Amino acid sequence: MLAPLARSLPGKRIYIAETAYPASGPMQPVRRFPATPRGQLGYLRAVLDAVTAALPREQRGGLLWWERNETGRLSLFDEGYVARPALLNGFRGSAQRKAEGKGDASLNPGHHRRPEQAARDRERP
Repeated sequence: MLAPLARSLPGKRIYIAETAYPASGPMQPVRRFPATPRGQLGYLRAVLDAVTAALPREQRGGLLWWERNETGRLSLFDEGYVARPALLNGFRGSAQRKAEGKGDASLNPGHHRRPEQAARDRERP
């Protein structure tokens, strides 16, 4: 659907708007992506890979993630306002991930907490 859209709008950027995928909870819209932080990352990468494959570079506008709550199940942040793997690693292209040699080895969001946030988390009962 994206390629015909791009052909009908030459010179215009195409955006994927209001997409999201759960990182937790009972809802799992696509079987191959579990409702986990890694499943959310897999979904995001699959969408971006599809956009890359279907659209010429000059028409790739981007992807706009949607969640009505800043830390909801569909959010790119967890309940402690820590970025989930989809935010930390999902928006880089597969070629960039391979060039950096990162693959999925750097997907632990706990390593990206600010020191003051980690300290507050330790103080919580």
